Amino acid sequence: MPQIPLTSQDQQAIVDTHNKYRSEPQINTPTVAWDDTLVAGAQDWANQLAQTGQWDHSPDAKTGTVGENIAKGTGSPTATQLADGWKTQEQPNFKPGIFPDISKTGDWHAAGHYSQMIWRSTTRVGCGFATDGTTTYLVCRYMVPGNKEGIGVPSPQPVTLAQISALGANNVFGVDAAKNVYWYNSDDGTTWTRISITGKQMQLVSVASDLTLCGLDTSGAIWKCDLTSSPQTWTPMTPAGPTTFKHVSYGSATSIWAIGTDSTFYQYDGTSWKQITSGMGSGTMVSVASDGTTVWEIAYTKGLYYYTPAGWAQPSVPSGLGGGATHVSCGSATNIWIVGADGKYYQYNGSTWTTPPVGSGGAKQVSVAASDQTVWAIGKDNQVSRLVNSAWSPLLM
Repeated sequence: MPQIPLTSQDQQAIVDTHNKYRSEPQINTPTVAWDDTLVAGAQDWANQLAQTGQWDHSPDAKTGTVGENIAKGTGSPTATQLADGWKTQEQPNFKPGIFPDISKTGDWHAAGHYSQMIWRSTTRVGCGFATDGTTTYLVCRYMVPGNKEGIGVPSPQPVTLAQISALGANNVFGVDAAKNVYWYNSDDGTTWTRISITGKQMQLVSVASDLTLCGLDTSGAIWKCDLTSSPQTWTPMTPAGPTTFKHVSYGSATSIWAIGTDSTFYQYDGTSWKQITSGMGSGTMVSVASDGTTVWEIAYTKGLYYYTPAGWAQPSVPSGLGGGATHVSCGSATNIWIVGADGKYYQYNGSTWTTPPVGSGGAKQVSVAASDQTVWAIGKDNQVSRLVNSAWSPLLM
């Protein structure tokens, strides 16, 4: 039989090796303990590797049922020496981040055994050891499994996005610098999971209170996303717009506003598109409230405007906005947020302006949640935060 029994001393040495690296100051994750219930599966797979000479993870590991690290070596290495190699060989490739973005090489596999060793929520490890007479194999299994997409490694990491659209206090959609779309959602507002939404790469996304999500792809076409499907799927908007677009805002399925690449405004009422004419100049961005009746926009030359059925009008603005606005989000007729060219936030309640606090990263973008008016923001450091009790709370993974 290829099996090499692990003594209690061997088991403790493997645990100690893991905990040594988990306790390093820059990692600082809780310790793990040996778990005999994980040993049988690990030993079976170690035996399989030794008997066949194949080099691959087990089916259990590939389905995510358990976490699994594998190692092999010649010259009769000890189990502890093989386990130590996951750190010494891969730690130089590791960078703190949100999985899978945890490798300096761009491929998480170059640091994946090490990231499993230090995975914060993993508490148990059990290993199997085997040889074919020439090569020795170590398989360690972990619970809870590590290397799960959307989790910060080694500890909660700040979420960075290029653009966001907030649905509620526990729901925000966003686009990263590579134009991939992500959905951060949580039942309790503190434990977040990132779900990659498959489909097109998007310039921006916009979500409405009726759970309607749309995206503007890199060609200027608008797509809708079905959030109830698994995986989430994108379909082209029907009918397509009369032009390509450079900005879109989703108030509801029957109230979509967009700015064409011709810099004019278009409104979709659930059936068809119509062009909205105005005399204030070309538009750069538009935001429609969740009630679909209140629309604010930023124009190239004349600053802020808002739109009602009576037409376009300019609000009175505080002196700090004399330099113009760079971003606007319309939560309702009485909750409009602006990012000024001065790097500050301004809030309009329908009659007066206030200047809410600015997070440590400075003001870059803002999004008022469609369902509950919660305010989210992206700072100049691209970190995402939520306003809680008049203070900015960063989104961590």
